Amino acid sequence: MTFQKINIEDYRRFIELEVSLAEHALRSGLSSLRGYNFADKGSFFSAMFMLSIGLERIKRLSFVFHSFQSLDRLPTDDELKKQLGHMPTTSFEVAREIARRRCSDVSQDCFDDPHVRRALELLDQDGALPRSAT
Repeated sequence: MTFQKINIEDYRRFIELEVSLAEHALRSGLSSLRGYNFADKGSFFSAMFMLSIGLERIKRLSFVFHSFQSLDRLPTDDELKKQLGHMPTTSFEVAREIARRRCSDVSQDCFDDPHVRRALELLDQDGALPRSAT
């Protein structure tokens, strides 16, 4: 499989759109969470949904930056699906590997925290359910 060199302007536009989407999703999620009313569970679920979308976009951007710097190309759609998917534990392991390679001076303790691991397990279980069940 051959890859074409990336037009830097196309890459810049892609990054701007991804950053904008992540920013707006995170802002929306935080605004919904800030205005949470215990009588309205919808605002809580909306907040969690938008926060998860924003964090997923940041994760995707990190992987794209890492691939671009390591391979001098953007990852293919298949690489994105295989490496990232939608399962939090898989994404977390990819983030761990990128952090290990690029941030050797940053503590890796959070990756081994048992509470974080349990939260990821629960999120994986939720992610494995058919969408109609959640």
